[in-house]
Amino acid sequence: MPQITLFFFKKKYSGLGDKINLITTCWSPGKLKGIEFYMYLDQNLDFTKYNYTYIGAIPKGYSFKNIKKYDPMWKKELGENLRNHDIFISGVQKDCASNCISEALTCGLPVLYYNDGGSPEIVKEGGMGFNNIEEIIPNLESLVKNYDSYIKNTRVPTIEDISQEYINFFSS
Repeated sequence: MPQITLFFFKKKYSGLGDKINLITTCWSPGKLKGIEFYMYLDQNLDFTKYNYTYIGAIPKGYSFKNIKKYDPMWKKELGENLRNHDIFISGVQKDCASNCISEALTCGLPVLYYNDGGSPEIVKEGGMGFNNIEEIIPNLESLVKNYDSYIKNTRVPTIEDISQEYINFFSS
């Protein structure tokens, strides 16, 4: 059994509460990890409707006014935090396979992601992409409106699934 399942496993779905809990995790302070999107949300999101938690590193010179920021944490605590939230947001750019997105999906969180790199292939029907900063909030609201269908489709492929995809690819 892979180690990831010890800390990252699907939460029990109990529906959305009065306030929707958003989360982002990111270990790199690089600007291509989505800071422009998170800063936009910090300034424009309706915080009477949403709580937003950011766990990890951000580039020097940036800080949040409304988003609750926490330092990186160990996997066990991180998994617990993910399961205490409703939606994962990723603004990562030019990343072939974000571990943070995989961890969120493994915990059962639908993902709102920047439509770039490998994110669409990882998330599939378990979330919704955005192509620019103006689409973030409308797409988040759409994801919330259709939350039940997205949460049913959150999954990370097993090693068997991945192996079969390779076999199919090389067989064709």
